[in-house]
Amino acid sequence: MAVKKIKRKSVEWVGGLITMPALVNEGAESFCPESLFWLDSEGAAIGHALAKPGEILLQACQSLQDTTRAPAFGMPHTPDRVRVADPALAEALRSGQGRIEVVCAPTPEIDMLAQSLHDNMAWGAALNSYLSAGVDPARVAAFFEATAALYDMQPWNTVPSSDVSLIRVSIESLGLHNAIISVIGQLGENFGVILFSGLHEFEAHLDAGDSLAAGVELEFPASRSLNFESESGLSPALRQEIAEHRWTVAGADAFPQLMVVSEEQVLQPLTESEYTTFETLALGLTKLLREEAESMRFAWDGGDVVSRTYVIPAHGGEVEISFTVPHDSMVFDTVEDLRQALLALGEEEDLWDAELRPAIEQALLDRFCASPEASELKDKGVLSWLLDFAHEHFNATVLTLSAEELREIIFEIVPHKVSVGAVKAGDYIAELRAFYRYLGREFGLEHAGECLEVLGEHAVSELEQALSDPKNFGLTKSLVMQGWDAGFDMDSKEGIEAWMREVIVRQSLQAPRWSPPALSTRSHEQRVKDASKKKNVRKAVRKARKKNR
Repeated sequence: MAVKKIKRKSVEWVGGLITMPALVNEGAESFCPESLFWLDSEGAAIGHALAKPGEILLQACQSLQDTTRAPAFGMPHTPDRVRVADPALAEALRSGQGRIEVVCAPTPEIDMLAQSLHDNMAWGAALNSYLSAGVDPARVAAFFEATAALYDMQPWNTVPSSDVSLIRVSIESLGLHNAIISVIGQLGENFGVILFSGLHEFEAHLDAGDSLAAGVELEFPASRSLNFESESGLSPALRQEIAEHRWTVAGADAFPQLMVVSEEQVLQPLTESEYTTFETLALGLTKLLREEAESMRFAWDGGDVVSRTYVIPAHGGEVEISFTVPHDSMVFDTVEDLRQALLALGEEEDLWDAELRPAIEQALLDRFCASPEASELKDKGVLSWLLDFAHEHFNATVLTLSAEELREIIFEIVPHKVSVGAVKAGDYIAELRAFYRYLGREFGLEHAGECLEVLGEHAVSELEQALSDPKNFGLTKSLVMQGWDAGFDMDSKEGIEAWMREVIVRQSLQAPRWSPPALSTRSHEQRVKDASKKKNVRKAVRKARKKNR
């Protein structure tokens, strides 16, 4: 009996390009990537590819092939045809493969997917109107006037490099505290300013950009940016809105576009607060560049710090803004300002501590070294250890460190970790006594007397004993102290290297012969190292550039 063949139903997929509702920062460049989506016959997204604008067509055939082999769900299969609406996409697919029929026709399924993405991410309004979230047109007008003035100053011609010449900025009334400004456009493209909440976010931004080249995916941090676009680069809706309101523009290539990107890399609607922040920032930066351009260049090259505070007549009232160049310098006009900064350390986010603690504490040490209490000291070597150990072990600053915690640092932690002989005990105690007398006089430190009691008449002998007792030595200190005992000069690089050669030779003669088990040729640590290679190269370049300017 003949078997009747059942005709297989033809399978059609739908493909299409969507400009993604998210801003991606790659180096000094910011863009909304394009994605190529593939939908199966049921309308479900089973594959996609992501690329910079204008590059997605080069990946179209490979993306289609990858999706047939490994769809997001379901078994691997190949459609009989694909339907796309973009003629250029259709041509790219036809020329790159001949197995699957390509039909150029409307794709309402892709349109619905794009609309869903835009609606859910509140993107469309943010990208097609300056008046999202009910913003007053007068506030946007003030923003346009301020950014036009900034564009006229051409900050990218003053600021040498976007990754080493940073500016620290604070607008306390708007919640901006020690933020980081990166001016971009030094290469003659992508002109603008990127604002990060802190140095950590800026570094994460660079690392994420570097990771793309290393083949490792890292998340970009949240950021806010002001970009100057050409008129042709704006949507028709934005061009019409600017013309209707007659907002001020500095030139055909100077149309300001404000972008606020969340941690999820989603473009956010623009609020009045964001407009006020960037209006104030643009006006303040314009004034800073006009008055201090040469001083700023000198400061980045190692000269005197530039620290300026301006009161800006922004839309709706005056706003105070402060700038510091270089970004990692701390300038305090009064002792009270420094005291408040020290007290704030440990109370704020750990991230802020990590970025600013060394600079704030260095400002304290600079003041102390210029004080009468420090004038008779022979040596100044223990205070940096005191500040570091206070933070590391007690999450405290010198103003919040208790007398008992001071005792533990001086007589337990320092002898255990610091490679120094007992001969230094007298100098260290003298330095600490002078420091706490200074803190009591200049900062009104209430427990300065209690700390001075810890550093009383028996402190020198107690520290000498602790520094001499081998039971207090950690591994590193034990090696250093053994080097001293063996007659090596452990204060010099040559002496340390000679001692380490001695240790290596001695251990190689005494150690039993043993072969470790074979390990994978590419460990997790090695993979991490390879992924960060680009980052290390970047940092080396930045360091060399900064040194040679």
